[in-house]
Amino acid sequence: ALDDTAAGYPMGETAENLAKRYNILRSEVDEYAKTSCDRALAAKEGGFFAGEITPLNSTVFEIEGLKPRKVKLPRGVKDFNTDENVRSTSLESLQKLPSAFIKDGIHSAGNSSGIVDGAAAAVVGSKSFINSKSLKPIAKIICAAACGVDLGDRRIIKKTTIKIILEMTGLNLDDIGLFEINEAFGAQYVACEKELNLDRN
Repeated sequence: ALDDTAAGYPMGETAENLAKRYNILRSEVDEYAKTSCDRALAAKEGGFFAGEITPLNSTVFEIEGLKPRKVKLPRGVKDFNTDENVRSTSLESLQKLPSAFIKDGIHSAGNSSGIVDGAAAAVVGSKSFINSKSLKPIAKIICAAACGVDLGDRRIIKKTTIKIILEMTGLNLDDIGLFEINEAFGAQYVACEKELNLDRN
C-alpha cells in the first residue's frame, strides 16, 4: 500500500524528495498535520459530513453470475458512518514520532495518511439530462486535466495539474475560492502551498 506498484517506488520517499527540494522542515509538516487533524475533527464533531455519509451495515451483495461479496462489521455495530482515522493530537505528540520512510526524514505516522479504506461516489450528468429530469445540480465541472512528472517528484503532480487547469480555463489562482489537495504526506501539501503561494486558510 505504500509503493507505487507501477514504478516500484515508495510513495513516502517521493514526499521526502519534495521536502528536500523545497527545504521543508519537520516542524512545518507537523504544524500542517495538526491543522489538518483539527479541521477534520471539528468538521466531524460539527456534523459537517452528516448529509454526505451513508451509514453502512453488515450485508451481502449478490449479482447473478458473480460470487457474493460481504461487508461484515464487528458485532453490535450498526449504522457505521464515521471516519475512525480522525482523532485529536498535539504538536508535542507529533514531534515525538520517529521518521517513517528514511532515516532522519521529516515524515512520520502523524503527518502522513493512515492506511485506510474508503469509498466515494458522485452522480455526474450532462446539462440536457439534468434539465430533462428537473434536477438541481450542486456543482459544474468546467475542466479536468491529468499529467505525469518525474518519478522522484511525483507528489507535486497536483501543483502541476493546477497550473494546467488554470492555463486551460484562463483562470488565475485568485479566482479559486477553495483548493482540495490530497494530502497523503504533509510535505506534498506544503510544497504545493509554497510553489503556488496558496493561502492555507
